[in-house]
Amino acid sequence: MRVLYIHPGWSKTGTSAIQSALCQHSTSLQEQGILYPESVRWTDGSHHTFAWAFSKQDAVYSNDYTAADVIEMVYEEMTQKGCHSLLLSSELSPVYLNNPRFKQWCDKTFDKVEVIFTVRRQSELVVSLYNQLIKDPNVRYKASLHTLIFNNLNWLNFKESILNWTKFVGDENIRVLPFSRQIVSEFLELFNINEQLPEDKATVNTSIPNAVLEVVKTYNLDTKSNQEYLEKRDRIINIYKEQQPPLNQMLFSVSEQQALDKHFNPSNQYIAQRFMHRDTLFDNKEYEPVRGLGWPLIMKLLKESGF
Repeated sequence: MRVLYIHPGWSKTGTSAIQSALCQHSTSLQEQGILYPESVRWTDGSHHTFAWAFSKQDAVYSNDYTAADVIEMVYEEMTQKGCHSLLLSSELSPVYLNNPRFKQWCDKTFDKVEVIFTVRRQSELVVSLYNQLIKDPNVRYKASLHTLIFNNLNWLNFKESILNWTKFVGDENIRVLPFSRQIVSEFLELFNINEQLPEDKATVNTSIPNAVLEVVKTYNLDTKSNQEYLEKRDRIINIYKEQQPPLNQMLFSVSEQQALDKHFNPSNQYIAQRFMHRDTLFDNKEYEPVRGLGWPLIMKLLKESGF
């Protein structure tokens, strides 16, 4: 059967590690007739190049291809490598089937579409996203964590996004994988690839310490170049690791985390019951406060370190 597999994320659910593993196992996939295409693969192993071609919004990184271009590139690669099925992975994926050209190509080329979602508890997901946006010198996020939450409530609602796909592919072609330390192995198992990765190899896009986020953000407000941003960021991280100062600023309290997760409990439960045939989407957890370094303390440490 000719199948189009789409992995649209979410971001910060192990997607970078999954994409890296798929690149490593592309030969095993091809032996099953499944192409994890190189032609539209971005530098990190994702298919952002493909996703951006269908996106109307401006991207942080430039993309020179149209939707027609990337469809042709993928189809040619499938033909050249003798593959009947296709696997696309990008956290930036729009609902491709909303695009008439894509849907026409899809109806002609594949017998069905399966969509694989990786999801993560919202309170964890938003902290990880906040970390990424501050870590990345191309983004340099300047607002607060709470602003990020408020501005992304729709994005954090897994139910609505999943249902947007479901109306095209049906419940039976939706898979939902909750984030865990075994997320890469669980994803690979869907394609009959059995590999138990050590935890240190299951993480690709490593976060910086949450403790330094506010400091990195504030200290780089006037930084010009990406290189200077990275140097300042890494110096702050090194000072923190060397000094191990007390964390005297609350970034995200336990009660705030619980309140956020409680807000999404009904929609998460809906997903679990409808698509996974179980009562809860995530296992129980013990919450811990997310703390950081206060600005006066870090200024003192920076001065002592000659920075």
